[in-house]
Amino acid sequence: MFDSHQCGGTLIASRWVLTAAHCFSSITDPSLFVVILGAHNLSYPGPEAVSVLVKQIIIHSDFLGYRDGNDIALMELEGPVNFTHRIQPACIPGPSISFLPRLGCWVAGWGNIQSGVPLPEPELLQEVLLPLMDTATCEALYSDYKDEKTPSTSVIKDDMMCAGYMEGKRDACQGDSGGPLICPWGGAWLVAGVVSWGDICGAPKRPGVYTRVSAHSSWILRHAPEVTANFINGASSRGCAQFLVLIVLHCLH
Repeated sequence: MFDSHQCGGTLIASRWVLTAAHCFSSITDPSLFVVILGAHNLSYPGPEAVSVLVKQIIIHSDFLGYRDGNDIALMELEGPVNFTHRIQPACIPGPSISFLPRLGCWVAGWGNIQSGVPLPEPELLQEVLLPLMDTATCEALYSDYKDEKTPSTSVIKDDMMCAGYMEGKRDACQGDSGGPLICPWGGAWLVAGVVSWGDICGAPKRPGVYTRVSAHSSWILRHAPEVTANFINGASSRGCAQFLVLIVLHCLH
């Protein structure tokens, strides 16, 4: 059944892909997934695109649902990927790296162009510039999501971050899940977030919510030590992929 776009993701080492845990809420068998790297046109990936089978899927052990946090997962590929000008690993931020509110970051993917409306052929990779939003403002905008039984519990967890415009219109959408929120830092571009959840795509006062990658850097390194080469924690960002060659991928099942 290798014919359905499932989620986005980011190559962070030659054998490892970073994505969202909720992408595997119904299917966890790695043999049912294929990863495509180096594609821009999803309908016709072209000769520079590479298809790789998935060896294992590692879902964060504390993941219960995307609204509860820990919406992060790793896919180990069956074999290492050869890097090209179209396929490069992205760098991830360590816990000392922070991104300020209103910083312009990019989201990319092949998801819906609006709620319930899939990306039409030729399914070209879409990208949108979004400003980061401070957590307090985001929490206030989602205050109606609070559980009446536990009103003191935050909707926006410590490992989440928000991005979007008050007026809406531009946003990640269904099918973009697992893809990267890419932010500038120190002259390079880092994967600051993973597309996780939101309300109606592009709705006013409903920013997108992302898993904060820096909050899970230790978890990533524990399961995928090869990522150390692309781990940035306050030192030089030399060697990080430039924005135009950051790889967004999709899974098929």
